[in-house]
Amino acid sequence: MVRLLATNETVVVTTKDKPLTFKQSAVPGLMRSVATWLIGVLQGSDQAGDSKTATTASRGVNTGPCYNETGKTNEPVTFQIPILAASRSVLAAGNRSIFVSWQGGVPPFSVTLSAAETGNVLAQTVGVRGTCAAYLPRIDLRPGRYRLTLTDAQNVKEQEDSLFVVAEAPAEPRELRDANLPEDARQLYAATWLGVLDGGKWAFEAQQRVAAMDCHSAAVQDWLRQWGSSTPCADAKR
Repeated sequence: MVRLLATNETVVVTTKDKPLTFKQSAVPGLMRSVATWLIGVLQGSDQAGDSKTATTASRGVNTGPCYNETGKTNEPVTFQIPILAASRSVLAAGNRSIFVSWQGGVPPFSVTLSAAETGNVLAQTVGVRGTCAAYLPRIDLRPGRYRLTLTDAQNVKEQEDSLFVVAEAPAEPRELRDANLPEDARQLYAATWLGVLDGGKWAFEAQQRVAAMDCHSAAVQDWLRQWGSSTPCADAKR
């Protein structure tokens, strides 16, 4: 469930694989009009996408421990980065601290960002325990192709070689720009729209934007869980 606002009404958006629930605004009809638009976006993404898109691959988050206490990388939880389910993931350029969240594996973990062509390490966070989330040190991300590597204590690597950085992300659609929404709600709607755009290739960018919001917000935590992500509040190293 995605809770956008702490109100007593809900809007249920049902796609072919799972219903999503959005809280409604205190302004009668306002959120419903935006939710109606979003229904078409989500249903269209399910019809147009394949089984590897972020919308179908990252729903249904495991409710147990995010990492494996068995000492086995893939038991009982498969070692993966759910948000990077698309065949190509894209981020916007800029000075950024990338947030990475995963499932499975055996702690401690390390996260490394390197240049895909040269293999040069650009940012790294090591020794992550007690959580399945981490921030990489802030760097100046420039357009190009990057490699994101997550390594667990068994030296098993979960690697994303098709992480591309481009000059800028798509502009928000008019339906969101023109809506008189509270800013937090608008950002979460925008992230949901961005996450399903173009077969899920912008889902990682959407996750970055939500992770940068107030991590103590129930709405933010629910959005991240919906997309297979741990919360940035879970002692993720910056």
